[in-house]
Amino acid sequence: MLKENTKETKQIVLDIRNFLFSKYYSLFVIAVATISYIFHFEIIGALFLAYLIGFVMIFSDDIMPSTLPFMLMIMHILRLYDSFSGWAPLFPFVLPVVAAVIFHFIFYRKKIVMDSMFWPILAVSIAITLGGAFSLSFKQYFSGMAMYYVIGLGFGQLLLYVLFRSYINARRKYDLKEYFVQLMLYIGLFAVIMMFCQYLENIGGFIDVIKTHGIGKELEQYQYSKFAQGLSNNLSAIMLWTMPFPMYYIRKNRRPVLMFLFMMVQYVFLMLILSRGGIFVGTIEMGISLIYLCVVCKGKMKKIVIAVTVCCVVAGVGLVVAMWSALSSILHISKDEARVKLFAHAIECFSKYPIFGTGLAYDGGVGYHPKEGGMYWYHSTPFQVLGSLGMVGMIAYTYQFVMRMYTMRAKKYRSNFNDTMLIAFIGFELMACVNPGDFCPLPFMLIMTMMFAVMEIVNEQELAAKNLADKNSEIVVNIDASKSKANKKNKKDDKETAVA
Repeated sequence: MLKENTKETKQIVLDIRNFLFSKYYSLFVIAVATISYIFHFEIIGALFLAYLIGFVMIFSDDIMPSTLPFMLMIMHILRLYDSFSGWAPLFPFVLPVVAAVIFHFIFYRKKIVMDSMFWPILAVSIAITLGGAFSLSFKQYFSGMAMYYVIGLGFGQLLLYVLFRSYINARRKYDLKEYFVQLMLYIGLFAVIMMFCQYLENIGGFIDVIKTHGIGKELEQYQYSKFAQGLSNNLSAIMLWTMPFPMYYIRKNRRPVLMFLFMMVQYVFLMLILSRGGIFVGTIEMGISLIYLCVVCKGKMKKIVIAVTVCCVVAGVGLVVAMWSALSSILHISKDEARVKLFAHAIECFSKYPIFGTGLAYDGGVGYHPKEGGMYWYHSTPFQVLGSLGMVGMIAYTYQFVMRMYTMRAKKYRSNFNDTMLIAFIGFELMACVNPGDFCPLPFMLIMTMMFAVMEIVNEQELAAKNLADKNSEIVVNIDASKSKANKKNKKDDKETAVA
């Protein structure tokens, strides 16, 4: 009886795990976030998704199924950009989720793995921790919000890297490449849903602005009043991350037309976010993507991509010529703008404190004062590193960038998957030159750390799989399954030999 109950329990857990890795689970998560977003139940929706994460952490020995609800939880509250204090009363309700996360890493403990990205993340962690040495007071450095950013961007990311590297793809019963690509497609789909809902809700005001003022600075003001700054810039950064991932399936010739259309739809909605950085960087990223597809695609799909690329170039040039006045009004950057002042102030801070910078707890008061829950962002990764972390930070971040490029572009690692990751990485980092993405622990740096942990696992699996498959063919990730087939074949050969 006890054995039967144990078997039933194991089967239930196995069924739950299979569901968590299915498309039905992903669509359920998207449906929950969509309903929450449409009806402005963001706080309730966020709590539900948080508890779903806790459920995953209890029943799954792999943390990947928790990623989609986490990202959608963060995304669908973006328009609550200025409501940090409103979340404080909810802290006690999150404690069960924290307990579930702790339970996961204790109950499903794995062998700790540290690969090549450990050292550059360690270097960055040290640089961030030392940032502001000799310039900040004890009270400034150890303030609660400063500690969140120092730990969240520093040794917190190092801990996350070790956990991701050790706990992702624990069973190796699924293709990690495919899973991560699909994850990014689902995130991109929800971003499109968010913008569609936002325009559906505010379509009257949008049309009135165009009728009254045309396309210009008034449209930018409409953007900030209706979309919120957090929704505009942060959602643009997320879409720049997800937009290239349909290319993975286009190159594999799996529903290539549908994937190509989805990539173009993401680009259109990225433009409709009306973020200047998103418009500019998104166009660059789309251009890189189209050139890449023109090179790698074959047959009918190659002709389609080339034709679309030519049409886009012609239409783009025509649009720029016809609407140059309006576009220049939207994209124009004045020398009196806050970001221009911030860039100049970053250089000034570096000149005063060239070794360790002014630190992440610094509030220079030039250009703006940080909102509640935020730090003093220079809105540009190079200037943030320069002003906040000084020469030590520049060395650490350069080292990390070089190692990231090596992980994606080393000859032995080159693949369709890594090419897609590279274009997404380029888009995000270009956006980070005008947005504080690289200095936001959640969700951007968490996903960035996960991204490179996934790439290391995939690279390792592909190198191992090359011993089991033809080097010119698509790499098979499920090494355990390949070995199992080989063992079965050997046993069958042994039986035939014994009979003979």
